[in-house]
Amino acid sequence: MYTAGAGGMMEVEMGKLAQSNGGSDGVKDYGKMLEKDHEEIDHMQTLTGKDFDNAFIPMMIDDHTKDIAEFKKAVASNENAGIKAFAKSTLPTLETHLSKAKSLKAKM
Repeated sequence: MYTAGAGGMMEVEMGKLAQSNGGSDGVKDYGKMLEKDHEEIDHMQTLTGKDFDNAFIPMMIDDHTKDIAEFKKAVASNENAGIKAFAKSTLPTLETHLSKAKSLKAKM
C-alpha cells in the first residue's frame, strides 16, 4: 500500500537521482528542490507551537519570494503562451500568500 511517508521518501531518493543522472540543469535543480523540501518537512514535523511558527513563517516568506520572482520571470520572458498565462494568473495568489505570511511575521 502506498502511503504519504513512503511517497515522501521516494521523492527524496528520486530527487537525489535526478541530481546525479539528470540531463538538463532544470531537471537537476528540480531534484535538488525535492530533496531539500522533503528534508525541511522532516525537520518541521518535529516542531510544535512557537517553535513551529518561528520556523514555518520565515520559510514561507522565503519560498514565496523566490516563487514570485520565478513567476514574474516566466511572465516576462517565457515563450510558451500557456506557461506565461498560468504564471500571470497565479501571481496574485502567490502575492496574497506572501503578504499574509509577512503580516503574521510582523505579529510574532
